[in-house]
Amino acid sequence: MEAAIRWSPHAKEADLQFLIIDVAGNRLELNRINKFISGDTIEYSTEARREKLPNFTAFDWSKTHGTLVGIGSASGEAILLDLSGDDPEAPFVQSFPIRHQRKCNSIAFSHENLLATGLDRVRNDFCMNIYDVHQSSLRSGEPQEPYQKLSSSEAITSIKFCNGYSQTLLAGVARQCIRFYDLRDPYNYGMAQFNTRYVHNIAIDPLDENYFLSAGPPGEPAVTIWDKRFISRQIPGTPNSDAASPGAVLELRPAIDHTTSSNSSTGSNASIWSLRFSGQKRGRFCVLSSTGEVKAYEIASHATDAPHVIPPVNHLGGSAWSSSVYTRRTHTIASPWHNVHSSNGEVHRLMAFDFMTGADQPLDRGLIALHSDRSVSCIPGPSYPAHAKISGVDEFMICKDTHIITGRAEDPSRSISDELTSLQSPNTDEPGSRALLDLDEALLWLTVQRRRCLEGYLFDCAKNMRITADDSALVEMWGSIGRLKDLAADEGMVGDSLDLSYLGVAPIWRRNIGQSENRAITQPVSKLAIDEAVHQIANIRGWPRFERTYTQYPYHRQLSLAICGWAATAEVLEQKCGSLLNSDHAYKAVVLAAFHGHRDIASRILRKAVQKRQITNMGIGAIIMVDRLTSDQREMCSWMAEESDDPYLKALLTQVITGSWKAVVNLHNLPLVDRVGVAVMYFDDDSLSSFLESVTSTSIARGNPEGIVLTGLAQRSLDLFQSYINRTNDLQSAVLALSFSNPLYIRDTRYKLWKEIYQGQMQVWRAFLERSQFITQHSRLAILPRKHQELTEPDTLKTNSQKPRSVVKIPRGQITIRCEYCQKNIAISTFESPPTPEEPESPQPQPVATQQPTAPSAAPPSTTHNGPGTNTSRPQQRSQARARRCKVCKNCGHPLPRCAVCQLWTGAPDPDDAGATEALAGMNLMEGFLQYCLRCMHAFHPRHAQTWFAKHTACPEAGCRCYCKLGGLKGWEGEDE
Repeated sequence: MEAAIRWSPHAKEADLQFLIIDVAGNRLELNRINKFISGDTIEYSTEARREKLPNFTAFDWSKTHGTLVGIGSASGEAILLDLSGDDPEAPFVQSFPIRHQRKCNSIAFSHENLLATGLDRVRNDFCMNIYDVHQSSLRSGEPQEPYQKLSSSEAITSIKFCNGYSQTLLAGVARQCIRFYDLRDPYNYGMAQFNTRYVHNIAIDPLDENYFLSAGPPGEPAVTIWDKRFISRQIPGTPNSDAASPGAVLELRPAIDHTTSSNSSTGSNASIWSLRFSGQKRGRFCVLSSTGEVKAYEIASHATDAPHVIPPVNHLGGSAWSSSVYTRRTHTIASPWHNVHSSNGEVHRLMAFDFMTGADQPLDRGLIALHSDRSVSCIPGPSYPAHAKISGVDEFMICKDTHIITGRAEDPSRSISDELTSLQSPNTDEPGSRALLDLDEALLWLTVQRRRCLEGYLFDCAKNMRITADDSALVEMWGSIGRLKDLAADEGMVGDSLDLSYLGVAPIWRRNIGQSENRAITQPVSKLAIDEAVHQIANIRGWPRFERTYTQYPYHRQLSLAICGWAATAEVLEQKCGSLLNSDHAYKAVVLAAFHGHRDIASRILRKAVQKRQITNMGIGAIIMVDRLTSDQREMCSWMAEESDDPYLKALLTQVITGSWKAVVNLHNLPLVDRVGVAVMYFDDDSLSSFLESVTSTSIARGNPEGIVLTGLAQRSLDLFQSYINRTNDLQSAVLALSFSNPLYIRDTRYKLWKEIYQGQMQVWRAFLERSQFITQHSRLAILPRKHQELTEPDTLKTNSQKPRSVVKIPRGQITIRCEYCQKNIAISTFESPPTPEEPESPQPQPVATQQPTAPSAAPPSTTHNGPGTNTSRPQQRSQARARRCKVCKNCGHPLPRCAVCQLWTGAPDPDDAGATEALAGMNLMEGFLQYCLRCMHAFHPRHAQTWFAKHTACPEAGCRCYCKLGGLKGWEGEDE
C-alpha cells in the first residue's frame, strides 16, 4: 500500500481531524475538517506535517495522546512522532532500535500506553516486542528495552490490542495461525490460537470484542470472521486452507470482486488492502480491495436454543448451514475502478478509507477516503432501514440517519375501546374504514391487543363486549358466544345421548355436528340421535311453540332461535326491548318486537321512545300496525328508507314496502345474528337450508366473526378464524373464542399453535397475572358433563359433591416469587425447615410446629441473653427463627430484595408499624410479604407502595425510568391526593 488515511480516535464534533500517511513519500500530514460541502467534497486545512521520515511500512495512532503517532520502519525500528509542533523535520520523541534489522510489518498502541511491533522472521530472535511508552519513560531519552519479547523465530504479519482488555492482543503469525496473547502471563504458557493462513489485516469489533476479522494473503481476497470464545489451545502446525477452523464462524470467499483489468498495475488478482469495523453498529465492517472497491458487510447471529437437528443430504450439491452467524446485509460503497459503473479511473481509484466515528459523532456520517491522486473525499455510508423500538412504558422511537421521532402509544386514563372509537372516521361511506392517522394515533393500533389483555379480555363475554365496543363485529361475536355459554350452563345442552354445547345454527339445522369423543354419551352421533337430543332440550327449556311457518323440524328452529337470542316469551321480549331502549337503541327495540310478531309490544316501546324524545317520527306507529300500504304510503316509506341511516329502521321499511322477508335478510348492514333470526322464523325449510349454507360459506371465506352464530364453536369455526387472523392479525380474539370448546369438543393443531403463540405474547407483555388467569379459567371451561363422566369413569364421581374433572390440566405454580440467586421458591412453609446460617441448630430436639406461624417482631430478634439465667421460651425462639427466615431465602440464605422506598429488606416487618408482632399475630407470613412491579421488578413494602404511588407515577428507585403506576404494579388501589 502506497498511502493510507486514518480518522482520529480522539475526534470531537468541534475538532474533526484525520491523518494522511504517505508511505511512498515518507511523510505524515495531520488535517482538520473545516466544512462538509454538498456531495462528497470536504474543506480541510493542514495542522501539522512531518517530512523526510525514514522508510516505514507500518503506522498507528496513540489511543491516549491525540498528537502521538507511531511508525514502524523498514529496518524494524519503532519510532514515536509528536504532531503538535510546526516544524516538519522535528526530532523523534522516541525510537526503539532492535538487534537484527528486518521489516516491521505491524505496529499497534493499547489503551494502557503499550506499543507492540511485529517483525519479519529471523533466526534466534523474537519477532514481537512490547514497549512501555508512558510519559515518564519517554522523557528519559534513554534507549528502552522491550517490556516483553514474544514469538521467537516467527514472522508477525498483523497485531491488534483488545480495547476492553488492554493487556491482551491478537497477532497473526505468517502462514501459521492467529495467536492470542495475555501479557499478564509472564511465561505465556496460556497462549491459544486459531490455525489458519488468513493472518493479515486483523480488525477487532470495538462493540463486541469476541468477534474479529482477518484477511487472506495477497492474491487471495478472502475474509474470515472469528469468535474468540472458540479459540483452541493447540500446537502450531501447517493449517489446511480448505478445512474450516473451529473458531471461524463465517468465511467470505471472495469478499470482493477479485477480477482485475488486463492493463492493471495491481497484479493479476485483486487483494485485500484494509479491513475496518465501523464502531457505530455491532457487526458492521468494510473491506477495501486493491482495485478500489469498498464493500460493507453487516453480520448478525440467530438464537441456537433449539436442539440441533441433522438436515437431510442435498443430492443437488451444497452443504447445510451450521453456524449461528450470517451475513445480514451487504452494500457496495465504491465499485472497482475498471467497473463500468465506477466514476473513478485507475489514476483516481480509491486506495484507503476509514470510518468517521467518535464519542460524540452522529451516526452514519460516512467514510473518509483517500484516492491514488492524493485527493480526499467523503463517501456516504450505506443506507439501512430505520430502527423502531417500543419501550416498556409504550414510548415509540424511530431512528433514521440522525433524526429521532418519538411518540406515546397510549393514554392510561382512557380504555382502549374509547380511544379506538374516537379514531373512527365520522364521514366515511364504507363501514369500518379509518381516517388518516398521525403518528400517535397510528401507534395506538400497535398496542390494541396488549391493552385489551391488561383490561381483562378473557372469558367474561359481557366484559369482552365492553372492551371491544369499537368493533361491532367482535361485539356481535361475543354476544353470540355469551348466548352459547348461557345455553350450555348447568349442562343445559346435554340430552340423553348427545352433548350439543357450543354448536351454531348451521350444524343444528343440517344435523351434522361432526365426530367428537366428548359429544356422544350413550350412542354414536347420528341424525336420529341429534333429533332426539334437540327435542329433549327444547322440551326441558320450555320455549314457545314454533308456529310462524310450516316446518318438519320445529324443535330445531326453536333451538336455532335461542342461539340467535330470538326464542323468548312475550314478557322476556318486552324486558329485552326495554333494556335496549334504556341503552339508547330505540329503533332496534321497536323493530325487533315487530319482527317477533308482537305488534302490541312494539307499539308500547314506541310510545316510550317518543316520550323520551328518542324517536321523533310518529308515522312509524302506523307502519307497524297496518298490513298493507297504498301506493302513496309505499312511496313515502321508500323515501324514508333511502334517507335513514339506522339499519333496523331501514329493515322495517324494506319489509313493509316489499312484503318479503328475503329482502330483509339481504340487507348486509343489518347484524348477521338478526338476519339469521329472521330467516329461521319466516323462511321455509328449503329456503332456510340454502340461505344458511350460503351465508356460512361467505362468513368463513371473509373471516367475519359474526359468523359464529352460524358455525358455533365447532370444527368449521377454525376455518373462519383462520381467515379472520389472515385478515386482521387478531390472534387474541380467535384464541379466547375457541377456548370455550377446545380441547373439550375439538382437537385441532391450529388452536394449539395459536394458544402457544398468544401465551408467549402475554409473556412478552409481562402480563403474568393475566396469563395465569387465562390458564386457570380455561381449565374450568373444559369440564366434561357429569352424565358423560358417570358413564365413562364411574369411579371418579363417588359422591354428588365431587366435581367432574377438566380435560385441561393446570400446571402447578402459575405465579411464584423466586429468589434472584438460587431461582427457587421463597414461600415460607408452615412447618419448621432446616436452620439457616443465622439459626444454629439446637443440641436438644425441637418439636415440629403444626400451628399457623406468627408474624415476625418489629425489630430483628437479638441472640444475646439479658443476664445470667435468663432465656426465651421455646415457642418464642421458634417465632424469632421464623422471623429471621422471613427476611432471607429459605433455600440459599441470601436476603430478599430491598424496598425501593425505604431501602430496607422486604420480608422484614414494616418499620413504620409499631407493635407489628401483636397486630399481625396469627396472620400468614406471606400476607403483606412484598409487592413488586412486573415491569422493572423493583420490590416494595405494600404500605410504602400505596403511599408512594398515591402521589407519584414513576418508580422510586434511583435511575429507574419505569412508570410503575401505569400498569406494572398490581394488587393495590392507591388514592390520589
